[in-house]
Formats: sequence, C-alpha cells, structure tokens
Amino acid sequence: MLVLAAASLTDAFTALDGVAGQHGLDVEFSFGGSQVLVEQADQGAPADVIAVADPRLLNKDADALVFARNRLVVVAAKGSEVDGPVDLASPGVRVVLAGEGVPVGGYARAALADLGLLDAVLANVVSEEPDARAVLAKVALGEADAGIVYGTDAESAAANGRITVVGDALAGEASYAAAVGPDAPNPGAARRFLALLASQDAQRIFERFGFLPA
Repeated sequence: MLVLAAASLTDAFTALDGVAGQHGLDVEFSFGGSQVLVEQADQGAPADVIAVADPRLLNKDADALVFARNRLVVVAAKGSEVDGPVDLASPGVRVVLAGEGVPVGGYARAALADLGLLDAVLANVVSEEPDARAVLAKVALGEADAGIVYGTDAESAAANGRITVVGDALAGEASYAAAVGPDAPNPGAARRFLALLASQDAQRIFERFGFLPA
C-alpha cells in the first residue's frame, strides 16, 4: 500500500514501518509537501492514505483522523545573532519561510501576525520553500540567518549541531491528519493503517520523535 505523507513525518513514519509490518501491512511511503501530495492524490495518484500537516487540506468528505501535533520554532544558523522571533524583523536579517500555501508557511505567518511582526519579517524573506525540511536545509547551509520550522525537525538538526533553536515555541500548533485516499487501491489496508496511527505503539513512536499527542 502507498502512503503519501508530509515531509516532517519522514523520521517518525520510517520508524513506524516496522510496526506496520508486524500488523501485516506492507507500506511504501512517499514524502513531500502536504499541498503537493494532496494535488497528486486529486489527480489520480494511487494513494491508499494521505497524511498531511493541516487537516483543512483533506477532502471535507474524508473521514480524517487527527493523530499528532507539532510545535513551531525559530531556528538560527550557527553564529547568527538571531535570539528569538523579534530578531527576525531586524534590518538585514535573512529569513527563509515555507510558502504561504504550505502548512508550515501558513502556521508561521499566523504566529508572526499574532506577534505583530508579519510585515517586517516578510520584508526580510530571501526564499520561500516547499516544506519545513527545505527551510531547515537553507538555514543549516548558511543560506539564511534564520527560519521557522516544526519543532520535531529542529530537534533533529540541533542534535547534529547544524542549527540552534532560539526563543520559546511560537503560538499555535500544527495538527496532523490522515485519511483514506480518494482512489485508494487498498481501502481495507488503508483503514487498518489509520487505526495503527491511533494505537499506543504508534503514539509512542511519535512521542519519541518529539510530536505532541493529538
């Protein structure tokens, strides 16, 4: 069965593959930006399950399962003078965000608007990326001073010494939802995978990778 999943789920879903096998599910994952995956499914991609970082992207008629949440954080390149969200608005700071139509990009803009920083930060944006991991890569490579990503992705990169998480988590959280694909070749297996996502085994894996419970 084919599962299209948000890029920020890569590590957790890869770890989940072994548990899926124990439940008799032979799963192939394809990761990418949530909005791109939904477009692929709507255009006939044989996806059994779609798992995205914003439930609003899924068909309103789909029986979607919200299975995890994530935090938003500011990450800075090593040696950057960015210490928190306010510094993203400072003149000369190079900021990278995900695109406005990308879940993490939308969440980031909403959080910045709550802080009254949106217009000033947008003036510093040097690049808009297709997903959170692409934002993180730009910062890690020194192509930007800072960006806004999911806490789970930031923890992994920070552990490798590539970037620094600065300040407290931003307001607002991402919610992850999954649903059976509109043209699922294996709807029975798809429903079993959704049940697996809600199981204690899966929830322990999500917690291990820094996700919050649904």
